Formats: sequence, structure tokens, C-alpha cells
Amino acid sequence: MQRRIVSLGPGGEERVLARNIEAADLAVTVKGTVYFSDPERKTISYLDAAGKTRTVYENGEVASPSGLALSPDQAMLIVSDAQSRFSWSFQIAPDGSLINGEPFYRLEMPETGWMSGVEGVTEDTNGEVYFATSVGIQVCEANGRVSAILNPPEPGAVSSVTFAGHDMDWLYITEGGKLFRRPVKVSGAKVWEPSKPPTPPL
Repeated sequence: MQRRIVSLGPGGEERVLARNIEAADLAVTVKGTVYFSDPERKTISYLDAAGKTRTVYENGEVASPSGLALSPDQAMLIVSDAQSRFSWSFQIAPDGSLINGEPFYRLEMPETGWMSGVEGVTEDTNGEVYFATSVGIQVCEANGRVSAILNPPEPGAVSSVTFAGHDMDWLYITEGGKLFRRPVKVSGAKVWEPSKPPTPPL
């Protein structure tokens, strides 16, 4: 394991952004900064545009910070908790710090076991959040309520979820070492083009 974060250019050229780090998931901002989670140490760290790394969350109530996703306007960071029923929402301060965190998204739990098992997370331009869980893709409205659960393509736990494609209207997931995709009628939030989401429902 090389324990580093790298970026790849259009021609496949590799540039090392950070070394000697543990990262379960990444969230990249339009400014080129990166948030990354470390469930074992229960931390979220921040890599700034100058290549300096600092911890922006540690020893808090998030038992196992795993998946990370930015809101469409990049004002908030969503953090999934692989142990708890609740996943978290943090406000991003001007210096990149995480503030005003709260357990915001209440997910459905599996019937067996005591952990939620939630891993990856992504968000669409409407402010709805998609969580990869052991019971499928759980979709939460911007107010934090689960509005739908999409069945996994095969029996088993979904490990990651993201939007991709030219118009960001394909939903990709991984499960059991396989990659699946399906067309959807919404668009994923674009890192390179922040946009203000609609007002959340009551």
C-alpha cells in the first residue's frame, strides 16, 4: 500500500498530492482542495491547494467517518458514518475547517447487526443525497428524510455510489467487486461547476 493521494492528467500523467496518509474516501472542491476520511483514526483531513494537510475533524461523535460528498454549492460536507443510523452534515468555513456539524440524515438500518454499514455517498443538483448501504441505495431529501431505497443490482451490500457521464445523469455503483450503472432523471452535482440547490422541503 503506497498511502498517498495522486491526481491523473488527461494523458495519464501522475502527480503526487500527499504522502503517508490513510484515506477511505475523497471529496475534491472546485478550488482543488481535498477532504479525506480515515475511519480507523476517526478523522477527516483537509489537503489545501499548497499541498499542506491538516486534520479538520477528530475524536467527535462520528464513530466511523467513511464516505464524503459536497453539496452542489460546496457550502456543506456530508459525512457518512458506517456505524450509526445517522450520517452527518458539516458547514465548510472559509479556511476549509468543518463547523456546525450535526447528525442530519437518518438512514434505515439492516435487520441483522447493529451497524448501518453505510459507505459511499454522493449528491445531486436538487440537494438529494444518495448513500451506499447494506440494504441498497438510500436516497435522502435535503431535509434529511429517506425518500426512497433503490434495490441493489444483486443481493448484497452496495459499497460506493457516484454520478458520471457527459451530463452526470448515470448513477454508478460498486457491489461485490462489480461495477454497475443505470440512467437516472436527475443530474449529479458537478465539482467544477458549483450551483445553488433548491430550497429544502419542509
